[in-house]
Amino acid sequence: MYTFSFQNPSKPDPAGDDSGVDTSSKRKGVPETCLVCGALTRGMHFQVASCRACAAFFRRSVKAKKVYRCRRGNRNCDLTKPPNGKPICRFCRLQKCYKVGMRLENSGTDETVLVHSNTCSTESSYSGSPENTSYLRVVNGNRLERDVDKVIQEIREFFKSNIRFGAMNVPSGVHATPFQQLQYAFSKFREEMTPSTPVVPVHTYDKLAVYPFMEEYAKKSAHMMMSCDPFVHLCPEDKYKLFKHAWPLIHYLERQFSSCEIFGYDIDDLRFVITDKVAIHAVNSQVYVDGMPQEKVNELTKFCYPLKQGMFEMITVPMKQLQITQFEVCYMVGLIIFDTTEVRGLREETKIIGEQTLEQFSSELHNYYTYELKMPNYAARHAKLIRLISGSQQLSLKISEYMVMAKVFDIFITDIYESELIA
Repeated sequence: MYTFSFQNPSKPDPAGDDSGVDTSSKRKGVPETCLVCGALTRGMHFQVASCRACAAFFRRSVKAKKVYRCRRGNRNCDLTKPPNGKPICRFCRLQKCYKVGMRLENSGTDETVLVHSNTCSTESSYSGSPENTSYLRVVNGNRLERDVDKVIQEIREFFKSNIRFGAMNVPSGVHATPFQQLQYAFSKFREEMTPSTPVVPVHTYDKLAVYPFMEEYAKKSAHMMMSCDPFVHLCPEDKYKLFKHAWPLIHYLERQFSSCEIFGYDIDDLRFVITDKVAIHAVNSQVYVDGMPQEKVNELTKFCYPLKQGMFEMITVPMKQLQITQFEVCYMVGLIIFDTTEVRGLREETKIIGEQTLEQFSSELHNYYTYELKMPNYAARHAKLIRLISGSQQLSLKISEYMVMAKVFDIFITDIYESELIA
């Protein structure tokens, strides 16, 4: 269980420097190895034996909320051997800084201690803001009243447009491919939907406070889909059919990928990001529902345990073992959006556009594996991506089935999984 301590801001050590280094005389004659890059160092930065270069890089990256991409795409670069004299991979360097224990709030300055105090007050529990949850309520102990018609109508109106959403900053005369458009939109989507700063799993959280985020997630997913030309040119009704099938699957895969990006790929690490501000621990974090007796909440949690186990086995473990890249996640998102075989009642024109778009996406993936990752034999890896999509589809069906059973057994009653927002 995580514990937090609130201490008075300490005065900065005159012997320290801007990177939070301990330069006391008793350490000056004892060279150590930087835990990040392997270079020799004689000081402690952010409570960790590290060189000044890595400490300065960590401070700049965290302060500026930098988002990096792994140079090689495998998120396991050797930081002790820069390639041909080039700078080491910034993504892997920042991840290593977090892994060895660097934390900006531990530097001891007035500024960072105050940041620590402010964030801890929100990390111990999460209940959401009243304005976001005012239209959510539980009545009769286990019935969730939640009106999603407004969200559905807003998305349907948005899909009536035939103008691409969001513009890419490309030179005049340069045409972006549909997959490049989706890549750009997916990157922007993740910037809005994932925490911009390091997060610590909360001790307790109100399940109702997560629903407003889910609705915003659905709307942002619609924006992302409308950033891709082939989708824009479909008829509004087919757009919505593809959307309501796709966005829950995208949610399962993207949330797990973002959790891996933030917390790493250790299979035993059970931390998981659930909103753009909140992360939980699958075992230690306790859930409650405002207005619902805790006995009922515990009963629902126990009833839904197989769903949590299924997500771990079908999505979490395979994704962490694969050490998937954002390019591959975006490819899966594209496959989910334009997979017309899984959606009934689509026009023939829509099916043709979907098939042509998937062929283009497959060519982009081939080029990525062949020329960027230098992986000519990628059939096994591609098969694992398809299994991840299949796992998300199975999970989506299971969740709907379990919510129906929970309604039948009077454990928890909600109509959202039978609404037009979810297929």
